[in-house]
Amino acid sequence: MTEQLMMTTVLAESKQPFARMRTRYDYLMSYFPMWKNHLRFRTAMYMCALLGGAMLFIEPLASPFLLAGAAYFHERMQQARALIESGRMVMIGN
Repeated sequence: MTEQLMMTTVLAESKQPFARMRTRYDYLMSYFPMWKNHLRFRTAMYMCALLGGAMLFIEPLASPFLLAGAAYFHERMQQARALIESGRMVMIGN
C-alpha cells in the first residue's frame, strides 16, 4: 500500500505541462526518455528471461542470477510504464 501511495505522489508531482509546454511536440518529447527507458527495460527483461531459461540446462549456477535480473527489469519496466500512463488529461493549445 505504501508503494502505491508513493507512486501516486510521484505522478501527482510530475511535470507541469501548462507551465512549460507550448506545443504537443514539446509535451511528447518530454515523455520520450521515459518511453525509451520502458523499451530498454522490457528488452533487457526478455533477454534475461530467455538466457536464464537456456542457462538452466547449460549452466545451472548462472540461471538464478539471470532470472533475478529479469525480475528486476520487470519491476523497473512497471515503474517506467506508471510514469508514462498517468491518468491525467492534459489539454495543450497552440
